[in-house]
Amino acid sequence: MIVKPISDLKDYNKVMSAVTPGNPVIISKNGRDAYVIMLSDDYSKKLAIDEINALLQESFDSIKNRGKTFTTSKLRAKYAL
Repeated sequence: MIVKPISDLKDYNKVMSAVTPGNPVIISKNGRDAYVIMLSDDYSKKLAIDEINALLQESFDSIKNRGKTFTTSKLRAKYAL
C-alpha cells in the first residue's frame, strides 16, 4: 500500500498512476491517513465481500441464538440474489 501526503494531489496524474489493481493509494492529511483512492472494480469487489460477510454473520448469529437455519432458496428470495 502506498501512502502519499495530500499535497501530492497537486500532481494528480502521478498519484493516479500509482493506483493499480489491488493496490490503493492512501492520502494522508496532517500526518494521518485520511482518504483512499482505489480502482472502481476493487471497490465493487470490496462491497460484495462485505455483503457476503454480513450474510454469513447473520447466519451464524441465527444458528447460535435460535438454532434457526435457512435454505439457499430462502436466502436468495430474501436478498433478491
